[in-house]
Amino acid sequence: RGPKGGYGLSMGSRKLTLLAIYEAVDGPLRESTCLLDHQVCTGSSCIFGGLLESVNSQVRDHLSSTRVADLVFEPNGKRTGGT
Repeated sequence: RGPKGGYGLSMGSRKLTLLAIYEAVDGPLRESTCLLDHQVCTGSSCIFGGLLESVNSQVRDHLSSTRVADLVFEPNGKRTGGT
């Protein structure tokens, strides 16, 4: 549904990951190396240490391991847990 008909999936919800949807809309997921608009250091002495690497990895892992079917709810309010 939607004002112009909405969207359809090109593959089944059990195969389609959130990463595939993200990359179809925004292009390849790029890792953020700095929270500032302009990087001001080499990163070796960044106060965030390895935090950004860890967050980047967690986001990619979550998006690539979560399938659309995992997010579908039955009318009773429970997730279907599609595999």
